[in-house]
Amino acid sequence: MSWLSGYQYRQKLVLKRADGAQTDYQMKLTMHKGTGTSAGAVCYLGNKAESWAASIPHDVRFTTAGGETQLKYWIETSDTSSATIWIKFDSIGTTDTDFYIYYGKESETTTSSGEDTFIFFDDFESGDLDKWDTKTFAISTTAYQGTYSAYGETTVTGEIKYLSKSITACRKARYIVWARFSVTNKDAFYIFHRPSYVLAAQSGYFRYYDGSWKNLPTSTSFAANTWYRCEATLNQDTKKYKVYINGSYKGEITTVLTGSDQTGTRHASSYAASQTNGWIDNSIVAKFDDPEPTYESWGSEETPVTTKRGAFFMVM
Repeated sequence: MSWLSGYQYRQKLVLKRADGAQTDYQMKLTMHKGTGTSAGAVCYLGNKAESWAASIPHDVRFTTAGGETQLKYWIETSDTSSATIWIKFDSIGTTDTDFYIYYGKESETTTSSGEDTFIFFDDFESGDLDKWDTKTFAISTTAYQGTYSAYGETTVTGEIKYLSKSITACRKARYIVWARFSVTNKDAFYIFHRPSYVLAAQSGYFRYYDGSWKNLPTSTSFAANTWYRCEATLNQDTKKYKVYINGSYKGEITTVLTGSDQTGTRHASSYAASQTNGWIDNSIVAKFDDPEPTYESWGSEETPVTTKRGAFFMVM
């Protein structure tokens, strides 16, 4: 079994999806720098990360079962003690499929990349909208992370500003974006506008539109000039989707989807009877299936031991 060069520790993580294999599937993992027992979608590094500098876990890597082929990943959020990371697993089987997380390497630099991890990703740090097909939004320096975001502003009755991107047609997808709105009492900023009116900020609440505006099953208001993490998992086979705001499940919608393939992502600022402007940051399209693959189990921490001949074996 090979070992990723320079790293002092690793843990095995086992995934599977009994309902059918998946390739290039993005899954979220919560990581803690300190001590604890790794289980499910949560792991602990036992204070052995050597390059967790300031608020970024630089010396964390993920590999396939062979121990050296690295997987793409993106750090969604992190601080001095924990991180939320998305990993793009190359192949998850219907039975136990092994992967490794490595940590403990001095002077390492993160290789986190949203663009390499997801179907589509834009954090707007390029300072332009070149990734988008239709782009009547503008670049703004009011950002959730980093320096830039995209800003949709309308000033004339009936005006609509769009930011849209075509993607390869699919039956199911996960949409994530961070959104912020200028006011709470007006109509309407479309957070996810394709397909149909999946999620919007409208008159102070997160809502959807199926012929009339409706609150989410768990009614949820929003405040002006506050960032919200908005997520929707869409399944055109069942014509249903689930909504999450700031990681909290807000219910399943059954009256909007038509069964047509997902063909893109779109955000829109609409000046109807009144004006609502908004910002978006970290716009993401990822794979989704229902049921999703699961983290089945974790192995004990392993370390490499070098012999006099230069070979190594693992101590568990």
